[in-house]
Amino acid sequence: MIPRMEMPRSSSRRSPEWPEPVDRLSAAGALFQERPPLRKLTVLVDADTLALDNPPEWNRSLILKGLLTHPYIARYWYADEGPPAEATRVSMELWTGLKDWAVLGKRDEDGFAQPVSYANEHQIHYGAVVGNAAEVARSHTQAKAYRQLPPEEAAEKREADALAVSVAEVIGADIFVTHRPYVTESKWARNSGLTICDVDECLALVGLFLRSQHEHLYWRSPDGTGTCQMNRGLFFWVGTRELVPSAWRWFYACVQHSFGTGDDVLSYLGGSVLQRVERALQARDDVHRALNQPQNNDTADAALASLDTVLLLLMGALDAAARVAHTVLAMASDKLHTAAWHQKNWQRELKKACPKLASLVTNDSPGQHVLTILKHLRNSVHGSALQALSFRKGAEPLQTLLGLPKAQMAEIRAAMRALGGEKLWGMSHALPDRPHVDPGTLLERLLPLVLELINGLMDETPVENLSHVNLRPENVKPPEKGPDDPFHERTRLSIRWQLGF
Repeated sequence: MIPRMEMPRSSSRRSPEWPEPVDRLSAAGALFQERPPLRKLTVLVDADTLALDNPPEWNRSLILKGLLTHPYIARYWYADEGPPAEATRVSMELWTGLKDWAVLGKRDEDGFAQPVSYANEHQIHYGAVVGNAAEVARSHTQAKAYRQLPPEEAAEKREADALAVSVAEVIGADIFVTHRPYVTESKWARNSGLTICDVDECLALVGLFLRSQHEHLYWRSPDGTGTCQMNRGLFFWVGTRELVPSAWRWFYACVQHSFGTGDDVLSYLGGSVLQRVERALQARDDVHRALNQPQNNDTADAALASLDTVLLLLMGALDAAARVAHTVLAMASDKLHTAAWHQKNWQRELKKACPKLASLVTNDSPGQHVLTILKHLRNSVHGSALQALSFRKGAEPLQTLLGLPKAQMAEIRAAMRALGGEKLWGMSHALPDRPHVDPGTLLERLLPLVLELINGLMDETPVENLSHVNLRPENVKPPEKGPDDPFHERTRLSIRWQLGF
């Protein structure tokens, strides 16, 4: 899942920065090449959450540590007890600081402010924590966090958590990576637009940010000295093959059959399923890019236009998979154009040809509910377009919500309730007479379920029955080549995690 960034309550005062482009895969100085980001993404990392030492195994923490060294990102560490003794000291004229660390000093004599310093290899900054947030947190005895501790120890923990958030605000962090329970419990931590998230969520946001700058990395060393990257098309193609693993067997059989018969129709149909999933993943990025900006008419239009694209592509992928099944099961060739998992007449024929496959999209199955939601949202292109609603609750930033098709509202809501409940789908009642959904939440709920359905349909399609198909063990899984191969397990996992899966 790609989470949503918290929007600042007021205009940003951060200084623009124009780092040198580091994309070595595109032509340097091309006339219409986009510029690097206007400013860096600033991330404060809780040292207890993302260990200073590199983890021994390949995991999200290791990938995130590397990506956070990218030149487009300003990353600082923070710890309640302060930096370790081996932290690098930097000096510039009369000032000194600790490289890549945000350091909270002692409170001044009148108890009003605590100094904060943060430095990188180029600059040393100074600020101060002011106000009484720490005192309020200390006295917040009704909080759930730390209830298992003695009262004084719990108060100290809450105070430390509040100070950590204040430090993040002082340095102008966009993201604070932490698992502090009092911080994640309290809404006040997000009042300034600070995004609080864990390692998994941060990795998805950082991945989205870097892809938005045309940086498609699958590895960067934690010290920033080495980078492995690929172009956008390969990045999303590898991601598609990772998220649709059943296609290794399914698509290989389609290709074998086409090669053996000299008829490439089935290989093109199979390839179209994967191609549309790949493009849907790219359009999904566009949805989240639009929603992770201050909302207005332009961002709302961009988000819904890209959501329309995702819906069309996902339904197109499912339709192509249905045509493959129609051919594999030797159903009437003159009815190939009717093949669609949600079409009642075709479903009846499918039940006769392959009951197990049909059961995935009928009989009140999860797949049937997924298709109900997808088809009604996709079919809006034939009638009234999906409508955006600008909504503001109190002093919170403006949100973009999505109105569901009125005629199909009851069916969509029933399907959502069957798939975890309306709340999980981002349903809200901004208007008393008509519910709306958050388009980002809707997409993050729908897409994994569609991918799960596609995998299941591929698994149950008996492609082995096709002529000229002889599948060997190596044909039904990713190629087992060296670490430089784009489909190596480590590369696939890195891309999966960056995509938020």
